[in-house]
Amino acid sequence: MNENLENVPQDIYKFIEEEEINYAKGIDILGWEWSMQEHIKISFFYKHGRLLNGNDDETPVKNIVKIILNMQYWAEDIDVKDIMLFIENEDKRHLSLLVNKYHEEIFLKENNFDTLFDEINQSRIDYGGGLVMDIGKAKPQRMELETIAFCNQSDMLNSPICFKMYFSPNALQEMEKRGWGTKGATHTIDEAIVLSRTQSGNEQSGNIKTPSKDVKKDIEVYLTVGSMPQAYLDDSEKEEYTYQMQVVCFYQGKDIDDKPKKQGITLYSSKCKNPFKLIKRDPVFGRALGYGGAEELFEAQAWTTYNEIQKKEMLTGLSKIVNITDDEDFVKRNHSLKGVENHETLLIGDGKFVKPMDTYPRNIALADRGIDEWMEYAQTIGGAPDPMLGKEAPSGTPFKLQDLVVQTGKSPHEWRVGQYAKFIEEMYRDWFIPFMAREITKGKKFLSSLSLEEMQYVVDHVVAYETNQKIISTALSGKVNDPEEIDIYKQKIRDDFMKDSDKFLEVLVNELKDAKINISVNVAGKQKNISAFVDKLSNLFSKVFSTYNPQTGQFAITQNPGMVKLLNQIIEYSGLSPIDFEGTPQPAEQLAPQAQPQLINNQ
Repeated sequence: MNENLENVPQDIYKFIEEEEINYAKGIDILGWEWSMQEHIKISFFYKHGRLLNGNDDETPVKNIVKIILNMQYWAEDIDVKDIMLFIENEDKRHLSLLVNKYHEEIFLKENNFDTLFDEINQSRIDYGGGLVMDIGKAKPQRMELETIAFCNQSDMLNSPICFKMYFSPNALQEMEKRGWGTKGATHTIDEAIVLSRTQSGNEQSGNIKTPSKDVKKDIEVYLTVGSMPQAYLDDSEKEEYTYQMQVVCFYQGKDIDDKPKKQGITLYSSKCKNPFKLIKRDPVFGRALGYGGAEELFEAQAWTTYNEIQKKEMLTGLSKIVNITDDEDFVKRNHSLKGVENHETLLIGDGKFVKPMDTYPRNIALADRGIDEWMEYAQTIGGAPDPMLGKEAPSGTPFKLQDLVVQTGKSPHEWRVGQYAKFIEEMYRDWFIPFMAREITKGKKFLSSLSLEEMQYVVDHVVAYETNQKIISTALSGKVNDPEEIDIYKQKIRDDFMKDSDKFLEVLVNELKDAKINISVNVAGKQKNISAFVDKLSNLFSKVFSTYNPQTGQFAITQNPGMVKLLNQIIEYSGLSPIDFEGTPQPAEQLAPQAQPQLINNQ
């Protein structure tokens, strides 16, 4: 190897061994000793109610982490129905409906994106970060942080990152579809499986597991991605680094002296682009992961467990019946009262006494108070007031007050929802939209159920198109178009179309050529408060309709320019838009019959 690379491990196998050992050491952040490996482990244990030194029947664990994390999943969730796509080109805006229908009916359902977004959200909240990897398909792979063998603990994607995964023989063979066992490989998948079956399965230094000869045991595989020496790809002497992906596993072989020696197998080796996207929750300086939801409850969980242990020991003492006496002979005769029958008479010396010892735990209230205080602290720091945890409000609490408490409790989560929405938008722009554009421009045809609003939008275009075709056909045949017949024809097309909401939609080949597709995420946390919105509308309509004059058929408030200005201010201050209330409202008895929708010029 080139002397400029002499401090670099000579091959990918040695590199993985050394880096995995270094990963366990942690890093120093301004004097704060932090280990990403320990952080993930503790977060995982606390979330699932496990003690770091092992659970047992003598140590009670009251898990306060899980319930608050579950609430945060809900409060910071983004549903796929909140995602809308639109065409930016003005002359192709009418295709937005087709794109959204393909997105809803085909893209999301076939790839189960709802589950993917939930998994990313949970990882982001649990550990302070969510990581996804583009694998060349419509749906990326959510990488489990628990499987990281090593990475840069200060900046996860700034250096090579490696995942330690376990595959059954069948699962490993499925990876042949992604080029494993062929591209840059030293062994085929089948050869790797055979080698794994002939090994002892002992643990080796560096936490490298030797594949087991038990065919039921999984095969340990290391997937490493990042900028690494070119020599790892082609054994060259080049000094340069290239971004690459390496997939290797290890088995126990023998050296020339017939001594055990760990050997490496390469299943995949190739140059690549950065396939990862990372989202952090509450970024922390110098850390690859943000401040996690489980982490912010570490202290509360530890002291809750401590208080539960103290309470349990008090209750254990309370359950014991201890007698005290100053009569030594009585103790000798009756060391234990187990064999004493009911109403049996026992003898004690003159002037002596025997009485039960007071074991009542008078400090148990302090333990209970400590548990309650730490739970209250956990709810505060986790943004989880009682109503959001599903606890009933005290009797007599007004419904609107309860609703206000819930809305206020959600506010700390809103900016995180916005942060998560930006991450989803980034995935759409870089990965999902290009994929969809390639698919739907192939001429996709699919069945979709349209809403009434969508039906009304589409039928106008259908009527316009079919009517124009008839007018052109009639004119070319030398006949004169009868306006009355045209109107009847329009109505027939409209009636036929509106009979059934299930329609076959088709995106024609090249129809979206040069169309710029963009995305809008309707963030749940930043939507209108529905109950408050309805209250505002109700109050507004009450004010407007209270000014109706049946003699003039007009609303007085809308006839006075000053009052109209005041009304618009009320609308704006209510958080509504005056644009949505343009036009003068008419009383019900004077409304004209509903007119047919105007034809839209379908250019």
